[in-house]
Amino acid sequence: MGIISNLWQGSKAHVQAFGMRVKALKVSFTNFQTALSNLQAAVQAFSKVSKQVETEVNKVTFRNQPHLERIAEAKKRIDQNMTKINTLLQNPMKRH
Repeated sequence: MGIISNLWQGSKAHVQAFGMRVKALKVSFTNFQTALSNLQAAVQAFSKVSKQVETEVNKVTFRNQPHLERIAEAKKRIDQNMTKINTLLQNPMKRH
């Protein structure tokens, strides 16, 4: 009977360990579901804020576009004049 008793005790221990692992897995799964729900809520909140930021950026870009165009035109004129000045400075004899 000693062998059967030892075998039974060993099997019982394995079944109990398996049961504990299943319970731990259930707890882990519940924690995972909670974390997933929290993540989904955070993504929705971020999406809303992201859309608001995008809207504000578009408004600012629209308002600043005429100013940026004038700045680009002024920069182009300045660059052209600087090129002329550099050309004159490099070739002092060929002044027009």
